[in-house]
Amino acid sequence: MDADAHFDTAVLGLVLPPGVEAALAEAGRCRADPVAAMAALMCAQALAAGHSAALLNGVPLRAQRRDADWTVRWEAAGRAIGTALERLLHDQEPEVRERAAARRDELECAHG
Repeated sequence: MDADAHFDTAVLGLVLPPGVEAALAEAGRCRADPVAAMAALMCAQALAAGHSAALLNGVPLRAQRRDADWTVRWEAAGRAIGTALERLLHDQEPEVRERAAARRDELECAHG
């Protein structure tokens, strides 16, 4: 069993529904246009709603595993909470860490 198949079986249980990966790829292609990228991410979220491939703050875990250019993690960092936010605060990419820190600061201000 290859690593991807093992991850899908052990962590996700099933593959993502048709169209989700295409919507995520579209989000990556549109990253220079935040509105279009967010629309594609929201489409992916809607297509994966209720699926066993758990979402981490609206972004499928499988997409994060294959996020070679960190754009999905960067997007998730802007909406993350709890342990997901803590993990993103220690990401290997400085831009992801900065966005996660800004999100942490936003949450701390909101909770006074």
